[in-house]
Amino acid sequence: MVEYVSHGKLIGCRKENLMGTHRHIQQLDSLVSTIDDLLADSTVSAWYSALLEEAKSSFSSIQQKAASVIRENLIGQMMQELADVEREIQISLYGPLRSLHRLVDTNISPDLKTKLLIQIGKTYDVLGQWNQALDVFYKALDFCPSEPKQKAEILKFLGHIKSKQREYSSADKLYSDSLAIYSSLQNKREMSAIYLSQGYNNFEQGLYQKAEDY
Repeated sequence: MVEYVSHGKLIGCRKENLMGTHRHIQQLDSLVSTIDDLLADSTVSAWYSALLEEAKSSFSSIQQKAASVIRENLIGQMMQELADVEREIQISLYGPLRSLHRLVDTNISPDLKTKLLIQIGKTYDVLGQWNQALDVFYKALDFCPSEPKQKAEILKFLGHIKSKQREYSSADKLYSDSLAIYSSLQNKREMSAIYLSQGYNNFEQGLYQKAEDY
């Protein structure tokens, strides 16, 4: 019986680590895509292009190693390998992320600056670094051009983080502000996502009837 429970816990931990590694890979895909957009921007100087290429190379290398470990684990490797790559991803990301932060104060276009900040914020969120993510997302709001969709996206992610931090009232206000923008844009897909987030936010507070209304 003890062996069965221990094995069950092992499998559960392994699945959790596997899902976490998948989330890291997906977010790295988004970050690399944003870097490609920056590299295509004529306002990015040669020095910053080199910095971006270096960061892109670092992110791609981490992606490849994580994907390789996932493939190996899917055919029976021990979960320790996943735990090791999770730690390596977190350690390896900080240097390139700090380098990308330096681009925010350069003369890249406001649209790309906001897009970069959103991706950096999402990466910190995936890493569980919620305070850093909040700082980046609030900075993104300051730089956000007159693009309502970007503002709605930032507000949505701020709501997610506040909910994770159990600041439910703040999360609900941010979700409502985001929903108002998406409603004006008639973006039904994002509206549905916000409704689900509001429902989850209420569920976490024990407001089950209110959660069901969503």
